[in-house]
Amino acid sequence: MNGNGQWLTPGSLRGGYFKIGLLNGSTFEGPVRLEAGPDSNQIHIGSYGPTELLDAVDISGFESGDLVFSHSRFHDTWPSRTLVSAHPRMRLLLKDNCLFEGPVTIRVPRFGSNYTTFMKPAVIWKTGNGDDGSIGGNTFRQQVQFKNTASSGKVHLLSGEDKLIDRVPQ
Repeated sequence: MNGNGQWLTPGSLRGGYFKIGLLNGSTFEGPVRLEAGPDSNQIHIGSYGPTELLDAVDISGFESGDLVFSHSRFHDTWPSRTLVSAHPRMRLLLKDNCLFEGPVTIRVPRFGSNYTTFMKPAVIWKTGNGDDGSIGGNTFRQQVQFKNTASSGKVHLLSGEDKLIDRVPQ
């Protein structure tokens, strides 16, 4: 799927799943806004094929359920990429070889990351209550900052085969 200015709004599915690029991946050349209503279950971007996100990704309208990126590559086309949602029933999951080429700030209520590579500085900020776990296998090539401002709950990220690499050969 190639597109400029994609708006994905499966909120009317009422508990259903909305999957994009399940087998062959997708390329989004323009900005993408992902929205899900209060009764949504999940949007899954990519699965077995690579998904390329070349422009901004707006998740601020994602109200509930899981937003899952698998095999997704966030290109370094912006000075800094930001993934932010304040809706308390939303969870962002990065799975199966996601890649952030540029700096990123992630601020979401619930968060998990498995086998994701962060090439530039990253800020990962959990704002919602509840415990969040990750399998691990993440690679942080530069500085990473973890924040948890929830009134209760934990975020478990550095488990398994996670690597923190503070110097990258030039």
